[in-house]
Amino acid sequence: MKVLSLTMLAVGCSLCTFSQTLPTLQSVTEATDGNHTTRNVWIGMTPGGGVTENALNIGGKIKLLGAAQAYTMGADANQPTIYRSGAPTMAYPFNAYDNLILQAGQQGRDILFVTGSTPTERLVVKGNGSIGIGTSTPIANLDIATNTNTFGLKIGDANQSNIRIAGTAAGAAGYGIIQTFTNGSTAGGNLVLQQDGSGKVGIGLPSPQCILHTVSYNNSDRAAALLWGQLAGTMTAVQDTSSNYYALNVCSNVSPTGTGANNNGIKSLLFVRADGNVGIGTSKPGTYKLAVEGTVGARRIKVTQQSSWADFVFHDNYQLPSLPELEKYIQQHKHLPDVPTEKEVQENGFDVGNINATLLQKVEELTLYIIQLNKKNETLESRIAEMEKKKN
Repeated sequence: MKVLSLTMLAVGCSLCTFSQTLPTLQSVTEATDGNHTTRNVWIGMTPGGGVTENALNIGGKIKLLGAAQAYTMGADANQPTIYRSGAPTMAYPFNAYDNLILQAGQQGRDILFVTGSTPTERLVVKGNGSIGIGTSTPIANLDIATNTNTFGLKIGDANQSNIRIAGTAAGAAGYGIIQTFTNGSTAGGNLVLQQDGSGKVGIGLPSPQCILHTVSYNNSDRAAALLWGQLAGTMTAVQDTSSNYYALNVCSNVSPTGTGANNNGIKSLLFVRADGNVGIGTSKPGTYKLAVEGTVGARRIKVTQQSSWADFVFHDNYQLPSLPELEKYIQQHKHLPDVPTEKEVQENGFDVGNINATLLQKVEELTLYIIQLNKKNETLESRIAEMEKKKN
């Protein structure tokens, strides 16, 4: 019994001695050449079976504690590093605990994000700061590469409305797509380009002068814009109906910036005022619904005349002036009755419908004069015939 007790005491003392001398991570790192190991390290878990080990295997999160650092400089900057930094960047109010730094290492090196069972570069941050998604050689600050009809960028609510951008249209070269979607997948929603303050939208030029400014260069016989609709093409409008505003102004002699070309003023070709008056070749139609500065050519012109037509001349109660009365009027006024004078025409022009009715009235009056003269002529001829018979 005494031998057994002594044996147990010896074993216990040995265990106590072993537990007191069990090395800790602190003791290992403080030992000479103890701050490194050539073995793979597992933290937060035991080595997992069937897992290919790496130099550092972590089962859990990594938290970077301790004092914040400035960007890694000098020779140490040649090695890719992950750390936290309190150095101010850009204009965002970072503090000493906010910055997570992924430093690629030597100048010109990249940061790669790789996924897939067959590792493929999905995102790359180049040493010059360019970011490539779907490409390892971005040609812009942000380059999203697609070579199919897949949209490269989506902005908005996937279940409601969003806008999507693709660099190809059905895989065809020379096409790009900006398309809106509703209900998550239905193409054809509204696309709104909204300006705030003095904002302007330019298509074909970098410095638009108007809210929407389009320019077409080196494209013979092609318009700068095509507005097409199956039932309605386009509408230009202003809120007011005052003659001080215009709803449409088609011009020539215009520079790409919207000013007069060749140091000359802009020439108005077609001008539609807010009150509905239209000028062709002039921006001042005045009180006319259509004013034309120049000659009008047409195959047919139809005038809907509101005043009475000249058939009243043939009514029984019409008082046809006698030829002596007509002669006296002409000698006094130097023009036919009811016909405007030369001065009136020069100053005010004439109404096409009214002047045609007046001219027809004069033709009908001439017809009545001819009929009267013909009757007198027939009477004279009859008398002359009777006189000839009596002589014989």
